Amino acid sequence: MEVENLIFKGKKKNGFFIEAGAYNFENGSTTAYFEAKHGWTGLLVEPFPKAYREGRLKHRNSTSVKACLSPVPRVMSIDFSLDTNRMRLDNTLTTHHYTFECIPLYSLLIAAGNPTVNYFSLDVEGGEFQILQTLPWDKVDIEVMSIETHFLGEHSEGTKDDLIKFLNSKGFVHIPNAHKVQGEFKWSGVMRPILNDLFVKRNIAEEIFENCQNTPDSNSEVCSSLLTET
Repeated sequence: MEVENLIFKGKKKNGFFIEAGAYNFENGSTTAYFEAKHGWTGLLVEPFPKAYREGRLKHRNSTSVKACLSPVPRVMSIDFSLDTNRMRLDNTLTTHHYTFECIPLYSLLIAAGNPTVNYFSLDVEGGEFQILQTLPWDKVDIEVMSIETHFLGEHSEGTKDDLIKFLNSKGFVHIPNAHKVQGEFKWSGVMRPILNDLFVKRNIAEEIFENCQNTPDSNSEVCSSLLTET
């Protein structure tokens, strides 16, 4: 709901989304709200067979694909280790793993007609930075992105700072504190927060900044961060 409250505010109807890491298309979905309340449609991407089968039973009004997003600009097979909960890019297999077919995001966009993507939710347990690097940014139109960041620099190369710099070079602004911590998970015996970060096209960031100047209490933590950085 942070994206709705901060950016779209119920005004965007019949938009288009992509949700990568859509799980069963319902639990924890970042796009079901926009579909149900505002008539959006889009693309749901989920590689795990059981979760995908469950998702198909939800009868979402969106296209779905049982695949993962490729970290390189070509189709490839990638092993996902169930022991470490991460993609294996070095072909080293673990005892329990799935082999996923991965498709470049741009290929999926072209197959969908390369629409304007009003909202892109990317949550793939690492590899987010690599997936974004495969896009020809001069040929796509993405407005708002929520990106899972707690595994950046661990499951794959590229820290959150690297991601912020890269997306800034593509015309995006990082909005600090836009996403609240959505709970915790246990990793290597340690509880860690679930972290997602919001990135918006520069013109949208300007609108948020203007709103903060006029009504700073409307999104106090976001406005405080933006006004301080500026």
